[in-house]
Amino acid sequence: MKILGISCPLKLGEHARIVSVHFPIGLGVLLAHLRNNGFEVELLDYNVETYTDELFIQRLKQSKPKVVGLAATTAAIKSAHRLATLIKKNAPEIIIVAGGPHVDALPTESMEEFPNFDIVIYGEAEDTFLELCQRIEKNESLDGCKGIVHRNNGEIIKEKPMPLIQNLDKLPYAARDLVNFDNYKTAHVQRGISRKFMNIMEFMTSRGCPAKCIFCASGANKPPTVRWRSVPHVVGEIDECIEKYGTTYVDLMDDTFTLNKKYVYEFCDAMKVRGLQWGCLTRVDCVTKELLQTMVDSGCIRVSFGVESGSPRIMAMNGKAITIDKVRQAFKWAHEVKLKIIDGSFIIGSHPDENYEDIEHTIKLIKEVNPNFFSVSIIVPLPGTASYNMMKSKGLILADNWEKFVYIGEKPSWRTVYFSPEELVRLQKYVLRKTYFRLGYIIPLFLRIRNLNELRYFANIGWESFKQVLLSKETWY
Repeated sequence: MKILGISCPLKLGEHARIVSVHFPIGLGVLLAHLRNNGFEVELLDYNVETYTDELFIQRLKQSKPKVVGLAATTAAIKSAHRLATLIKKNAPEIIIVAGGPHVDALPTESMEEFPNFDIVIYGEAEDTFLELCQRIEKNESLDGCKGIVHRNNGEIIKEKPMPLIQNLDKLPYAARDLVNFDNYKTAHVQRGISRKFMNIMEFMTSRGCPAKCIFCASGANKPPTVRWRSVPHVVGEIDECIEKYGTTYVDLMDDTFTLNKKYVYEFCDAMKVRGLQWGCLTRVDCVTKELLQTMVDSGCIRVSFGVESGSPRIMAMNGKAITIDKVRQAFKWAHEVKLKIIDGSFIIGSHPDENYEDIEHTIKLIKEVNPNFFSVSIIVPLPGTASYNMMKSKGLILADNWEKFVYIGEKPSWRTVYFSPEELVRLQKYVLRKTYFRLGYIIPLFLRIRNLNELRYFANIGWESFKQVLLSKETWY
């Protein structure tokens, strides 16, 4: 039996230009797990592949899958349903399964809202999807299949959850052979890291997050437990990618890689032997200068810190549980150990009570800690998060227009206490103008460029950002 997995984009037929584009590693692991258990699998990633309705229908007829799995974020859920509608029209015998963070947060509601989804998977998908496919292949009832929501004679039935996978080493390496990595050169992988001048591969070393940030979906829909793959299991996957794909840069996509310092030191020992460059995401309160130095010595060239706000008042309210002093200290250490790419993430409206004074504190902090790269996004109240529940109860979410639930490029369908949707967009551009578009930032950035490929990348990404920010007709006074 064949299963076709599809990574759904924000907009069918459009590719990202200034946001990160990754190989869908979760879907890759899921399909590898199915393949290891005897199923034939294919993967379509419409974040990077050419899409038209005609090409998609032609691909369906060629592939002839029994099951299509649609992986979608909140902003991509309507794209997923559009694909489901095309499948129903042109190949109604195919069983359509939806998964991803949106349906994870709203499993029953998604079945009600999107009638062409036959089944929804919530929770970790590997064991659930495997059992589901085995039942479909044997034409067995879906009743009692843990981790799914399904339809039965017009009734929507939510089954009990599937237990979390405790031993992550039981899962296979992602099925990277199912895609053409040349397609992933359309945009950068992380800020400052691009396949246009580096041979990059993405990896996950853990699952789960113990933090309680009100705006983050990572820990919102699952228990606050963290499970790690063993370092030998991770390194085995890295070695496979070196051999098969010539990987030279390891992009770790864990939300907080340095949460377990003993694990990080063991990983650094393994990376130092291999001589690869690598990077990760983490929190400012989960590093020490010694740890950062060890990471740099083992090949780490990029660390991205989640900061969100420069206002002590907002930090105390948004669940991040860090302080401004912790932010200053972590960035100071990162500069002192000569980390090549020091990145920061900031959010306008990380708490809906944020005001003008709080925004000015954020601008001041960005300039003070001086990251090489940083993002300034607008709060997106993702379903399942405390932000969504809080803003919904206060009437701040004006409409659940899921396609608007993106961090840049759309006017929000929500507001905060002090800012309208239009003001949030103008504020975002105002902060970017005040921080990115100044000579004190731009000149040092270009002085770090090492070759022509890097120059092309930065010129391209700079132009796209310039068009969206400085050439916009909207202004902030």
